[in-house]
Amino acid sequence: QATGSLVLTVASGQTFAADTAYVMSFSLTNPPASSGPITQPGRIVAISAAGSASVTGSTVTNDSQLPCGAATSLNQGGTLDATTTSVTVTSASTAGVLPGLHVRIDDELMTVAAVATNVLTVVRGALSTTAASHMDGATVCGVHHGTGAATGLAAPLHVLGTSFISTSI
Repeated sequence: QATGSLVLTVASGQTFAADTAYVMSFSLTNPPASSGPITQPGRIVAISAAGSASVTGSTVTNDSQLPCGAATSLNQGGTLDATTTSVTVTSASTAGVLPGLHVRIDDELMTVAAVATNVLTVVRGALSTTAASHMDGATVCGVHHGTGAATGLAAPLHVLGTSFISTSI
């Protein structure tokens, strides 16, 4: 696919005023073709040279379809319940797991607080996901987000297609 869409969604109750410069910072990630397209519901907002447009919205949460970085597997010796904060993996270094980053198991994101060899201390149900039980052997992958916006104000942005450079917005 040679083209893609870049959609910026603002939080409910926020507005963009005409004739005002806005600076936004984010990362664009091209997930592997095998992961398929990633879609999010969105809104199209056009602001004329005068006036402003109010954006009515809904809560934006991090999608469980975020592409994984390198992966390892859960090596808990049994099912990981929804409250345990000590998570054993086959190889933390393979997945690039570091304190302060996130890992994903199934549809749950977890914030990594500490790493001791292959044992992760995590905060469960990160970024509006729900803590859940996970089967031993489940895929554990590092999820590396771009920075620049508080959680809930911007959704992860993904462009499927070739690289592009914009000289103006």
